Amino acid sequence: MDAGESPSSGTIVNEFFHRVGGHNTIYLFDETTICKALLPREFYFYKRLKNSLRSFIPDYKGIVKIDMKDEERIRAYRVTEADLSATDLDFTKEYFSPEIVNDIYKKEESCDTSKSDKEINQQTTSKGPECSSQGLADTDKLEYSAYILLENVSSKFINPCILDLKMGTRQHGDTASSVKAQKQMERTKSTTSSKLGVRMCGMQIYSEAERAFRRRDKYYCRSLSVEGFKHHLYEFLCNGTDKLRVDVCIDFLQRLKEMKQVIEEHRGYRFFSSSLLFIYEGQLDSPGKNRTNKADIDIRIIDLAHTTCDRLLHKLPPYEGPDEGFLKGLQNIYDFLYEFVERERKI
Repeated sequence: MDAGESPSSGTIVNEFFHRVGGHNTIYLFDETTICKALLPREFYFYKRLKNSLRSFIPDYKGIVKIDMKDEERIRAYRVTEADLSATDLDFTKEYFSPEIVNDIYKKEESCDTSKSDKEINQQTTSKGPECSSQGLADTDKLEYSAYILLENVSSKFINPCILDLKMGTRQHGDTASSVKAQKQMERTKSTTSSKLGVRMCGMQIYSEAERAFRRRDKYYCRSLSVEGFKHHLYEFLCNGTDKLRVDVCIDFLQRLKEMKQVIEEHRGYRFFSSSLLFIYEGQLDSPGKNRTNKADIDIRIIDLAHTTCDRLLHKLPPYEGPDEGFLKGLQNIYDFLYEFVERERKI
């Protein structure tokens, strides 16, 4: 807790409205900052992030402890790393040694909800479209009190269209149990992850005509075929109409090209179970925004709880070369967007 901060102070936080994927609650700390449950490997990755990756990953802003005793007024208190307990971090000097690695990831394993996908889907979708994919069991809310503060990359947009894409051909981390690894491999085979290196986890599209968001949750997206993936990717890029936003596609293509070059240079990195977050401004008449030359877009890599690199592999064998599974997904997304643009230009 910061010096001078009384127990009754802190920042009141609310659930983050623009989350389209994932299963743990994310809170809005202030307009430009979100709170996400602290997971040790993700925390250490942010702390050791190379400068060359920074423009593609949300900024790390610190740590808070969240008090959930009053569910109607949930408060976040800024703390330092020294204020965190061993329970929060589960670390020692030999943090990633094989001898203790299974115990380390009990916290990460506990992120999986105990309910079946069908039960969760019924729970979340029954609350209406704006609550889809935001439902969370009470046990999950109590699991973490330590959260990291990250840049809210949607804050510069007024009505953001957002797409969450799970990347790569492998979803389980290095220390996943055999049961969890098998479950993730089966899911990879049953979705577009195996064929494309990417699958949809959720999206929201702002429709100017309706002045409202349309949403697709991960349970719907998980059933998509390759053609279904392409169809909904195109739908996402149409801004709630039947007309492709070519300007948005061109900017996304440039950003993807830059990201591909950087990922290729990061040999030994594996972005297991990470996502790409695509965002563009859905409100065409946004006040103060120059839309004559360039669309407002962003792409960031998020969900880094299972990311691996040599800095996080103490006493474990390093990987060689770049993350080919991640790059496969990047290339397919690029190819689809390029195809959309070329087809539009021929009309």
